[in-house]
Amino acid sequence: MGWIAIVLLSTDSLSGVQYVWKGLFPKGLQLCGQLQLLAANRPLVVMWQESTAVGWRVLHRIPIDRWSLPRDYLICCPEGKAGQKVRLTLGGLSPQHSRVVLYEGYPWGVPPAPPEMSVDVGRSAVVRITFHGAGNYILRAYNRFGEEIFTLPLEATGPSQIEHSLPTTWRGNLLLQLYSVGQAQPVAERAFQL
Repeated sequence: MGWIAIVLLSTDSLSGVQYVWKGLFPKGLQLCGQLQLLAANRPLVVMWQESTAVGWRVLHRIPIDRWSLPRDYLICCPEGKAGQKVRLTLGGLSPQHSRVVLYEGYPWGVPPAPPEMSVDVGRSAVVRITFHGAGNYILRAYNRFGEEIFTLPLEATGPSQIEHSLPTTWRGNLLLQLYSVGQAQPVAERAFQL
């Protein structure tokens, strides 16, 4: 990964604050963001956050002393994995204060496409799941009453496809759900009737 330099002299949404966002760059086994603060009329904080299923989690924060400006700040975090969304923000000390997003994205690569699931219904039902990347999953089947009738752990080591035949004795309306362990959420569902 090379040096990404985006120079912005800005006062957006933070009246009385002047800064230059210099971008992200690798430093050893870390990824760092560099920010130059020129002037501020209040205490500020720079935060490195990562996206979770319930919102943004703060990984690192640097308080800014407005009396020591102008000054360069470097905020770093260990390298992550592909699909990990992060953002760097500059703003007031509390969540009620205005905040600007300096960077938001996937610095280690975008997440892989979600798995695709299909069901071929014939003499017996065959479930086909196409994985576009590595990951750990749980395949669950539910009957029309919402009762779980089977659970099958699956592991994809890369792009691949699996097939699983359902018992010929099963009848009725079923729901298949593929749950991603890494993302902690369902990534594919398919309803069908036998």
